[in-house]
Amino acid sequence: MVVILLGGCVTSYEGTYVPRAIFAAWTWEQYTRRPARITISHVRPGIDHVQAQGWDGEEWKYLCNDGWFVFAGKFTGKEPYKTLTIRQALDEHVHIHKLGSHYRFRGRMY
Repeated sequence: MVVILLGGCVTSYEGTYVPRAIFAAWTWEQYTRRPARITISHVRPGIDHVQAQGWDGEEWKYLCNDGWFVFAGKFTGKEPYKTLTIRQALDEHVHIHKLGSHYRFRGRMY
């Protein structure tokens, strides 16, 4: 299966955070040969934030990306309440995307 993730400015479920997090995690694993994961944290009621984390050999670091460049950045938000593997995040994203942009996973938007 080949899945192409496109980012963009939209007002639906996927926004750009999920595809960017999956891209950052996958790139981190390929470049560093270290594990990566997708984290989900609460922002406010009904809104969650998705971001990738990469293992640097000592601790999990939040990953950021600027275009094709992925780097370990600084995160100042809340701790995640859920972590997913890249495959789990991709499967969930594709499933929810198929349901339509009006669908909100468990009432949450991220």
